[in-house]
Order: sequence, then C-alpha cells, then structure tokens
Amino acid sequence: LRGGGAAAVTRCSVEECGVYEQFADRAREIMRLAKQESQQSRHEYVGAEHILLALATEGTGVGANVLKTLDVDLRQIRVEVEKTLSIDPSDTRGTLSLTITADKVIQDAMEVARKLNHAYIGSEHLLLGLLCENEGVAAQVLTAFGVTLDKATRETVDLLGPISSSLSEETCIDRSQGHAPNRRTAGTVVASVLVVVLLGIVLFLCAHGS
Repeated sequence: LRGGGAAAVTRCSVEECGVYEQFADRAREIMRLAKQESQQSRHEYVGAEHILLALATEGTGVGANVLKTLDVDLRQIRVEVEKTLSIDPSDTRGTLSLTITADKVIQDAMEVARKLNHAYIGSEHLLLGLLCENEGVAAQVLTAFGVTLDKATRETVDLLGPISSSLSEETCIDRSQGHAPNRRTAGTVVASVLVVVLLGIVLFLCAHGS
C-alpha cells in the first residue's frame, strides 16, 4: 500500500466542501470523526484515509454494516490504514482542508445517492465514494480486504431494500470529460418540488374560497 508524501488539498475547509444540508446524521458524524482522525495525526488536511478510519470508528451505519457483511474486520481497517499514516510533528490547529481525493469522494457519494434515488448522503454513499477513487490509500486498503465497488453496491442495495434503480460500472463520476456534479442539484430539486406543492395548495384554497 502506498502512503506518505504531501497531500494535494482543495481551497475549502471540510465544512465548506461538504454539502452538509444533504448529509444524514451518520454521514455528518463520520466527517466530524474524520476531522478528529486528522487532528490526532497532526495533519493539515482531511483525506480519504481519514474518512475511511471514521467510517470504521463510527461502526454502526449502513456503510459499516456493508463492510461487516463482506466479512471485513473494522478493527483491521484501522490497523492497515494507520500503517500508511505519518505523524506530523508540527502543531496544526488551523482550518483543515479536504484533499482533492477526499473532495472527489464526496462528489462521488453525491452521484451514487442520486443514482440510487436517495435524497440524502449517508455512510453507505461515502463508502461507495471511497471505492470510486481507486488510487487512494483508502480504496487500496478496501481492495486488499476484497471489497470492490460492485460488491459494496450490491450489499448496499440488499441492506436498504429494493428502492433504487440498478447501478452499473457508471456508478462513479466520469471525469474523463471533466464532468462533475452540481453540489446543490438535490437541494434545488427539493426546493422546486416544494414550490409546486405550495402553489397547488394556494390554488386549491383560492378555488374553494371563492
């Protein structure tokens, strides 16, 4: 497994990059724990590896249960990830930025949630997002445990029930043409639906009030 080296970071903090209005409680907790994992290693960034550690530490969400179903020992996830982490001797108490890979993980999680017709981002979507970015330490660790995107997707759908459309190898974002999701797409759709519903209510009241 490859680790170490300087991490390429985005220009936004964890809170700014994460679309938290779409995050379920467990996903928010995972991002909080990821930030904590980074601080414990005295890193100046939150990477995909910290998100994986946080997912394993949280341990009760759908994402963690998918790993358990695939016979992955969550404690061993930590052991393997920590082998790749270095402790930075400097004092890092400032704002933590997401690495480019971690930001892509969140983008992929959003795309997976959209394709599953989910109006939220949960721990399961973060797990699938980690597997989409197959060059990072997190994905390498998961692959070493035999966890693939296909297997994790199937287990996710099995655990949540038949509420989604089928997914294929196009689950992840196609960045070959520079494609990237609009971070506020889901929020915009919800807002549009609410406007339509409220308009219908107003029209109904007007019709029956005259």
